[in-house]
Amino acid sequence: MLRKQNKGFTLLEILLVIATIGILAAIVLVAINPNRQIEAARQAKRRSDINTITKAIQQYSIDNNGQYPAGIETGAKPICSTDYTPTGCVNLSTTLSPTYIAAIPEADSNRYYVRKNTAGTSIEVSHPRDNIWNIGGTPSLDLNFAKNKSLIDGVSGNNLISFARNSTATYVGEDGLIKTAAANEARFDHNPVTGESLGLLIEEQRTNLLLRSAEFDNVSWGKNNATITANSIAAPDDTLTADKLSATLNNSFALATHTVTINAANPYTVTVFAKAGEFSWLLLKQDSGSAPGSAYRSAWFNLSTGVIGTVESGLTASIQAFPNGWYRCSITYQLNGSGTSTVSPHIASTDGSNLVSGANGSKGIYIWGAQLEAGAFPTSYIPTTTAAVTRSADVASITGANFSSWYNQSAGTIFMDYKRSLYVGNAYPSPWVIRDSVPGAYLNGIQVYAEAGNSYDRLSGTNIGTTPAVTLSNPLGRTDKNVATFTSGSLNMAINGTLGTQSSSNIYASGSVNRFEIGTGFTFKRLTYWPSRLPNQTLQTITQ
Repeated sequence: MLRKQNKGFTLLEILLVIATIGILAAIVLVAINPNRQIEAARQAKRRSDINTITKAIQQYSIDNNGQYPAGIETGAKPICSTDYTPTGCVNLSTTLSPTYIAAIPEADSNRYYVRKNTAGTSIEVSHPRDNIWNIGGTPSLDLNFAKNKSLIDGVSGNNLISFARNSTATYVGEDGLIKTAAANEARFDHNPVTGESLGLLIEEQRTNLLLRSAEFDNVSWGKNNATITANSIAAPDDTLTADKLSATLNNSFALATHTVTINAANPYTVTVFAKAGEFSWLLLKQDSGSAPGSAYRSAWFNLSTGVIGTVESGLTASIQAFPNGWYRCSITYQLNGSGTSTVSPHIASTDGSNLVSGANGSKGIYIWGAQLEAGAFPTSYIPTTTAAVTRSADVASITGANFSSWYNQSAGTIFMDYKRSLYVGNAYPSPWVIRDSVPGAYLNGIQVYAEAGNSYDRLSGTNIGTTPAVTLSNPLGRTDKNVATFTSGSLNMAINGTLGTQSSSNIYASGSVNRFEIGTGFTFKRLTYWPSRLPNQTLQTITQ
């Protein structure tokens, strides 16, 4: 008698079926979206190339007492290739090949870049394409200031920015210390505690009115129940120039003083770097002297915890941590009339107290880098000696062929990631302006500006009717991702994921513009331009 057998699939047959399905699925995916698959393959190659170059440089450094190949600097620079040898590129072939690498890999598009950190302890190799949002398509301009610490455009590989500043200026380096940039040298600022790169620093002109800003033992500074021990410890710029302010009379005031003539039409900001010694409190006081409404106004700062204590009416106060226990303390005030003003850093025993308890002539706090400037917020430190010193404004723009190489007259989208300075009154700081060559005319131009009184950011221009706007809950001193998009009859903007208002009456008739100006009073992380009008949903996405 024959028995009927029920045969199932073997394991091998099942695996073959699964493999076949997988192959067919991959074919379908490539057929559906071949560009995505091609880009994924290119991205994998770039990452492999970056890893290969990085390891070769690191091995070279190990064999050469920690030194990196010549030409690698803190600002990102393109790596030379067989068909790309512009002035300033880093030639790694002669130093790495063939000992550490057979040949320097070449990118499928654009160039690989290399930089080292300020301390010279690490390097980074990168490619601009991996830092661009594919959601917006391919930009025609991409300036990644924070990442690259360079003015070089990631798309063209060229420096398109004309930059000028007619004086030296300070900034915070990657190690958190105060550095000095030469005249006409761009500054790339950092968080003094974390070392995070904050981007390109663009400041207005300011003057430090105080003399001998780091020499409190000088006769320019009066002393009241206090002594100064000069050059006691390392200052925030790592030089042995910080002074110790010690109290000499118990249960009394202990301070240094400096008096200058000021104009009441402006708000003024006083700053000083301070560090706890035997006492932990700094009392920073401003006296409006002979001006109408003369009064002492004070704020207390805890130099052990970095916390602001009591702040008397008429003042605003801020504190910023620096390495090695230092804090930059500031107060801002508005005068009621012209006259003299006395700036006084005091020692304090406790919050709210003007008197020092426990003084013995040697106990005190450390101070350095005093500054008095006309303005409603503190700017970078301006060192002085025998006279007041002015730091010139930073001026950055893209003009001529450098502008027309990426700008589209009929439509465009501009993204900026930045931190704005404080502003007051009717000042309308603009992170960027596109205009013609006539200063102030802005014919056919367009810009984003902050409407201070109403807490708005607006997209505006000569030929725009109803202007799109985004309401800002607290626009002062904050970091924003701002994008504006425009074409004839359709404009809008977004900030931090919030889409602006849009009206059908928006008109942008693009005309003869020839320059892009980067605004003053900001620290810019990134600036990207797409030569098309991106959808509103995309505006929200790239600013979140």
